[in-house]
Amino acid sequence: MSKRNNNWSKQKLERYLKEGRGKGDFASYKPWLTVQDFPSTGRASRILGNKTKRVHHFFSDLETQCFYLWDWDQKVIDIKEHYPLLNLYDVVDVEDINVNAFKDKYTNEPYVLTTTFLVLVRNSDGGSACFARSVKYKLGLEKSTTMEKLELERRYWKAQGVDWAIITEDDIPKEKAKNIQWFHGVFNEYKNYDIDEKSMIRLCGEFLDYANSSDLSIRKLAKDFEMKNSLKEGTGIFIFKYLLAARVIEINMNNSIDLNLTFSEITK
Repeated sequence: MSKRNNNWSKQKLERYLKEGRGKGDFASYKPWLTVQDFPSTGRASRILGNKTKRVHHFFSDLETQCFYLWDWDQKVIDIKEHYPLLNLYDVVDVEDINVNAFKDKYTNEPYVLTTTFLVLVRNSDGGSACFARSVKYKLGLEKSTTMEKLELERRYWKAQGVDWAIITEDDIPKEKAKNIQWFHGVFNEYKNYDIDEKSMIRLCGEFLDYANSSDLSIRKLAKDFEMKNSLKEGTGIFIFKYLLAARVIEINMNNSIDLNLTFSEITK
């Protein structure tokens, strides 16, 4: 097997630009960096977005958690990860920055720096605006090179008139992110349970009627619902997830989802 070439070069830059990386919106956006570009560290993930209808690429659990929160947020319109700052050195004063730290040590070619997320949100007046966020674990902020890169990002987005900030693990509502992750993919999974769209709508209504009249725990009533309707194992919990993802059921998303609670207890 040939060794992956991770050196940065003009040829690689031209290839990325030709591929359209960093361009497009919604489903057509292509992130500048993908999980295929680097050896896996074990925390990389590829997730289909409910808003964008495309696969997103992440390199840490923290990036993934941020994505889940924004993909669930009704104000968010579009999410672009690993957004390239292609004209960085044209718009930012770098005289006091050690820019050599951001060049390939073998080719001396400047890297294209990226910001973790560029997010488009809907304003209360009906318009829209972007904000940029750099996602870093606190431990990484102790590195001088990381801080210089973040300072370059801050200057870049200030010049663009875009709100920018750093997100660390302290800023994440972890239970909420975990809950969203639990039910996030259901809209693309119902066929795995031998259910078509029409049947899914009917079963959701019947599940709600049964849950509202039952004093069983979610776990037990889901199993009971499966048996009564001769459904594939796991379908009951899947329907519960689907109702959460569709916002038909409202719960306190900052609390852990406890399937041992009754329907009336969990929806208080």
